[in-house]
Amino acid sequence: CDEVIGNGVSKYSCVISLGGGVVNNLSGVVASMVYRGIGLVHITTTSMGMLDASIDFKQAVNHPFGKNLLGCYYPASVILMDPEALATLSERHVLNGI
Repeated sequence: CDEVIGNGVSKYSCVISLGGGVVNNLSGVVASMVYRGIGLVHITTTSMGMLDASIDFKQAVNHPFGKNLLGCYYPASVILMDPEALATLSERHVLNGI
């Protein structure tokens, strides 16, 4: 959050995540904490992101004491998914989200 706040974010700013589930969750936690919530847009590129991380309200990150210990419920303002992005993934990564 220090980087976000130190670079001129305002309550009218928006966090845009481009990537898979981990990126979606980290971006969601940051967006929820700054100014008690700023805009959040997920542009998800993996099957896990499309089927789970970007469409639910649960935003969480891991902690040394356990998985998903730090988080909140915070919905994205916009979610963009392009199934053609899955064509760039290996079969293993496509199946990971199913």
